[in-house]
Amino acid sequence: MSFILILFEAGCDDIKQQLQPEKNDCPAQVVSAPSTEHSGIEWTPGKVSAQIGTVLTECIPHRISATEKVAASTEYEIAVTARINYVLDKDEYRTFEARLIFEAMTANGVVIKSNNSSFRLVRGGNSGTASAVITALSREEVARVKRIVVRWEYGR
Repeated sequence: MSFILILFEAGCDDIKQQLQPEKNDCPAQVVSAPSTEHSGIEWTPGKVSAQIGTVLTECIPHRISATEKVAASTEYEIAVTARINYVLDKDEYRTFEARLIFEAMTANGVVIKSNNSSFRLVRGGNSGTASAVITALSREEVARVKRIVVRWEYGR
């Protein structure tokens, strides 16, 4: 009888472990900002220009259930939104489109992962937002993220 009880107690510990939420390893302090060198861009002087103003981020853990072959784990993604102010000469351009790069960096400035997004400057407007999600970060990678930097993709 005590043998069965021991097995039952061990089974309860397994269930408790499965029910407890996994630790959230999202970084507590992440600096989110436009690139200091590449936050402004000008295509036609005085006619078309844009400036990344503010950057907001949110880290989201995604629990991946265990299977017979793979242990349970957590992947992380970082959602990023940049606010952009722009000037578009309404007499010469209807719209103008540019790409932004969203980078997750270590304290030393090493890019761990990145993603990109398009931003469209529209006639009659002067600001808008662009967003991207930096996906599939491991627990080790997300722990190293200290900065999220948004910059224009030059040279296209």
